Amino acid sequence: MGLLRKNNGEIVSKEIESCSNIRNSIIYLRKERNITQEKLANALDVSVQAVSKWETGSSLPDILQIPRIALFFEVSIDSLFYGTVLPAKTSTEKVERTENESIPDNIMDDDKIRIVQYKGKRLLRSDDFHEGIIIPVMLDNHMNSIEIWGNATIEGDVSGNVKVGTSITCADVSGDVTAGNTITCADIDGDAKAGNTITCADIDGNASAGTSITCCDIDGFVNAGGDIRCKQINGDIMSCGGSIVSNDDNMYENYIDTKDESCENEYTESEELCLPDRLYRIKNVNSGKMLDVPMGYDYNGVSIQQWEANGTNAQIWKVERLQNHYYMITSAVSNYTKCLDVLGSNANNGNDIILYDSWEGDNQQFIIRANDDGSYRILTKSSHGKSALDVFEMGQENGNSVVQWEYWGGAGQNWIFEPVQ
Repeated sequence: MGLLRKNNGEIVSKEIESCSNIRNSIIYLRKERNITQEKLANALDVSVQAVSKWETGSSLPDILQIPRIALFFEVSIDSLFYGTVLPAKTSTEKVERTENESIPDNIMDDDKIRIVQYKGKRLLRSDDFHEGIIIPVMLDNHMNSIEIWGNATIEGDVSGNVKVGTSITCADVSGDVTAGNTITCADIDGDAKAGNTITCADIDGNASAGTSITCCDIDGFVNAGGDIRCKQINGDIMSCGGSIVSNDDNMYENYIDTKDESCENEYTESEELCLPDRLYRIKNVNSGKMLDVPMGYDYNGVSIQQWEANGTNAQIWKVERLQNHYYMITSAVSNYTKCLDVLGSNANNGNDIILYDSWEGDNQQFIIRANDDGSYRILTKSSHGKSALDVFEMGQENGNSVVQWEYWGGAGQNWIFEPVQ
């Protein structure tokens, strides 16, 4: 233990003097600024009793509280320990100190964009954020790597890596995606790693999920704590905690985890996870009625409706997967030259779904994603996959309009694709 000789000749330990200085500094600074114990306690997320014990000397602040106390009173940490209260800094010095003292040591000085959360003046750690908050991020152009301390919904493509604390919903990502909970994206050019589920179009790298994986194609290896539901996996299935559902008859041969044969008896073939290009009638789960062109009219701008099955071309649709992995849905009444189109070309709830000349615009492209019950949701590219084809107000009558609405999983937003021979 180090020793310190005070001016009066008394020898005391450095530790004892530092403890006394911290106590005295807190009392002096609080009273000088006319701050109550309750206000200080609230700012530091401690009880009033804790502050009282600090000031009486019966206990000391946790070492992690020292920087927060200094930041609250706008003084240096040294002044708390050595009993010399430094004068208030200039605004420039204060900003510099606040930035430096609030940045965790494990944050690298790189070009990554980070979106963080504060509680009052306190920067919440990457593992201590408020999980009930969903952070919306709108990207006008391609964005490089981004890290978000919380839940996030990203509108726009990301040209680098994405890392979120809990769940992520996004469009295309050209790098890796890592999430503490769920990943719901379009295409991922790199690896995908989630603590819970992964739901996406194609993954060009490896995929690892705490529970299930639902996708089209995966080029790398796969680890899943639950079911694997994919059209094709080009790499190895390293582990599977549930069943394997695939269009690929040879997929099970890629399952190489010899320690766990739980998938063997549950392997299922031929469920259509990525719809093949063909003709369909598209039936709404809630009403049992078909996606329909009113009166079979073949002109631009006619609003799409639901109608009971009648066997006409007005209810026959051709589903075509584009090279970017989105789908177009064209109508037989136009000899497949006109397609479903989101009126207004934006993400607004209530936009009509109309028939219009095909030109492969974003408002004519869709993500068709499988549900667990065998139905599908038809998500719009114009909403970056957040909204779906929806029968307005859950209607069950002939003539109810079909609109774009934010997807919430209702039966009126789910559809059954019935192949037409």
